[in-house]
Amino acid sequence: MLRSCPRDVFFDLLDVAGKRVLDVGCGDTDLAHRMAGRGAIAFAIDTKADAIEKARAKTPGSGATYQVAPAEDMPFEDGFFDIVIVTNSLHHVAPPLMDRALAEAKRVLKPGGTLVVSDPLPEGPRYELTRLIDDEKPERIAAWAAVDRAATGMTVERELDFIDERAFEDFDSFRRNVCRNDKRIGAFAANEDAMRHNFANLGFERDGVRYFDQPVRVRVLRKAA
Repeated sequence: MLRSCPRDVFFDLLDVAGKRVLDVGCGDTDLAHRMAGRGAIAFAIDTKADAIEKARAKTPGSGATYQVAPAEDMPFEDGFFDIVIVTNSLHHVAPPLMDRALAEAKRVLKPGGTLVVSDPLPEGPRYELTRLIDDEKPERIAAWAAVDRAATGMTVERELDFIDERAFEDFDSFRRNVCRNDKRIGAFAANEDAMRHNFANLGFERDGVRYFDQPVRVRVLRKAA
C-alpha cells in the first residue's frame, strides 16, 4: 500500500493552479498555504479559533484566507469553489451533522466541481495504540457511511487507501500528543501500563523514532455539471 503524507496525496490527485479551493476543518495545518503556493485561491475554515490563529501564524503572507466557521454551516455562496477538501476532519463532526456538513460541501461547489474526502479507517497500529483512551471507531464508520450517502448524484472519480506514518520520538512525546483534554488525560492514566505495552510492541522503529501506521482512505467525487 502507498505510504504518503495525507496532504501530499492531494497534490498527486489534484491540479489546484488557478482554482478556488476550500480546506474544511483545517486545524492548524499549512495545507491552504501550500495550495496558495501552487497557484490556488485558497480558503480554510475550522471551528476552533486557536487553530485558525496557529495556521495563520505559520504562514504569514501566504495569500490564503482563514475563517472560523463550522463545516455544517459554511459562510460561502452556492457554487463558490472549484475544489472542496475535507481532510481528517469529518469523523470529528458530530454524527448527526455529518450529512449536513457534506451537503454544505456540495452546495458551495460549482457544477462540475471536485469534492475530496480523506479520513482515517478504524484499523491499523495507530488506531490500536490510541483506542484505549479514545476509541473513534463509531465516528470513523459513521463518517464513511455519510460519504457514501453524499455520493448520490456525484461521480466517484478515484478512491485509494494509503498509509500515513505517525511518528513519535518516545513514549512521553506520544503522551503529549494524545492527551489533549481532561477525558483523555484520565483515560491515559488509568491505562498507562497497557499504553506502554502497546507503544513498545505496535509499530516499528526507524532512525531512533517509533512509527505507527494509520490506514487512510481518500475519495474524489465530481459534482454533476
